[in-house]
Parts: sequence; structure tokens; C-alpha cells
Amino acid sequence: NAKGGIAASARALTTSLRRQNEDVRVAYVATSGALPTSLPVSLWVAVVAYAGFWRALREGRAIAHINTSWGRDFWRNAPLLALARLLHRQTILHVHVPWAFQAFMTRGPRPLSSLKRRLARLADVIVAPCESGVATLSELAGSRPLRIVPNGVAPADFRSPPLVGRARLVTFLGWLVPAKGVYD
Repeated sequence: NAKGGIAASARALTTSLRRQNEDVRVAYVATSGALPTSLPVSLWVAVVAYAGFWRALREGRAIAHINTSWGRDFWRNAPLLALARLLHRQTILHVHVPWAFQAFMTRGPRPLSSLKRRLARLADVIVAPCESGVATLSELAGSRPLRIVPNGVAPADFRSPPLVGRARLVTFLGWLVPAKGVYD
């Protein structure tokens, strides 16, 4: 029930996978609650999520697709990367807002930024939503492959009249901040 870009992306991916292959089972594990809470509640939500992630990854052919961003979101998801690697699972690190993520990864003392890079490189592949995001993350990825998976909306969920005869309209759905690229 989470709102926001990462949750929407996860729902669209889940819907797409289910439409393509009936044998796909998706276990969605949320590492944070929908509302800001106290530290003990946040820690409990994370522990429950990590346990759910562990159970999902124990299945033989499980693939870990970890959606993350910068700051606390990355630190909440970093243990998932380590756990997936520990269990020898294929791991996809899906980075949202690559520019902010890259800036976060290089911020701080050298040992800390080095640790963040090592954690990100635990993934088998790193995904960004666009070509410029891939270019932004290329140094961070090292030898890890980078792929593009556009954020989007499942077109089958929406119907609109033909463009002919309609006024030109640009719609931006997102947080109005520079990190989202809205000023670009």
C-alpha cells in the first residue's frame, strides 16, 4: 500500500511479470512503513522485512530485485544486498533518482564512501530509469553491468482519447525537486 515512485515501480514490474509468465511468484518486502514512526517501530518493521526477505530468498531460484534510493533508504536496503550475496542469489539493484544516489555515494569520509560503493557492487546488475542515469552511475558500477528499466505506468491501466484535436499537455507526476529532474 506504499505510495511513491519506488512502490509504483515495484507494482508496475510485478504486474508486468505476472502478465508475461504465470509461473512467476513475486514476494514484495517493504523495509519501511508508510508513515513516519518512532525508531523502535521503524527497527521492528525492518527486522520483519529482513526475515521476510530471508524466507523469500531461500527458494532455490529466487532473484533479489532491490529498489533503493539515497540516504536512509540505501542503508535500510544494504543488508538485503549482503543477505542476497550470502545466499548466492542473483541480485538486481534498482536505483531511483541516480543523480542523488551518486552524490550520496561519494559524500562522507573516504572509508564510508568506499563502503557504500562496495555494498552497491554486491549486485549482479545495477538498473537506472534512463540513459543519463546509466551514465551517472557508470563509475559507481565498476565492472557491474548497467541496464535501463524506465519508471512508468502500466499503459493497459489507462485509456485516453487520441492526441489529434487535444491541446498539448505535459504532466509530471513526482516530487517537485531538482533531484527528480523536473527542472531539466
